[in-house]
Amino acid sequence: FAAYAEALFAAFAFWAWHLARRGAWVWAGVLAAAATLFRVNGLFLAIGLVVLFFTSRPRSWARGSALLLPFAAVGSYVAYLHALTGSWNAWTDAQRAGWGRDFTSPIDALGTTYEMGFTNGASSSFAVQYRLEIAFMLVIFAFAVVLAVQRWWGELTYVLLTCLALGTSTLFY
Repeated sequence: FAAYAEALFAAFAFWAWHLARRGAWVWAGVLAAAATLFRVNGLFLAIGLVVLFFTSRPRSWARGSALLLPFAAVGSYVAYLHALTGSWNAWTDAQRAGWGRDFTSPIDALGTTYEMGFTNGASSSFAVQYRLEIAFMLVIFAFAVVLAVQRWWGELTYVLLTCLALGTSTLFY
């Protein structure tokens, strides 16, 4: 049994995006800040919301300033981790130490994921997972192309940042 924060992240993120699409920027900022407290991917959401704000009309700069809240939430968390550990890189250090995750090139990440999925890098029960990771990376990239054609810039930003983060880790996750 392991508790994961994806459901809470998704709940806050979906509502933040929905409200941003309706121009409720203050609530979008508050909910996106809550999403960042559960998953660091909330930063991608926040950047996508900022792009959505800049490509939307009409704009209220006063209300749009609430989109800075997610960045403040992450900054506060990083400062908290620094106060606990003395390291500004505590989060990435934990990723490296606990899960073996580090930044790498997309080619290296693809190669490692391929090896785990197809050349006995993992047991057969886990090999399927890595094959699916490669397939879903292709799906995400194809979805990004569709978003670009549709000119949905905020959504495209969120998807590409997610794809970049997933594709530059030790393995595709």
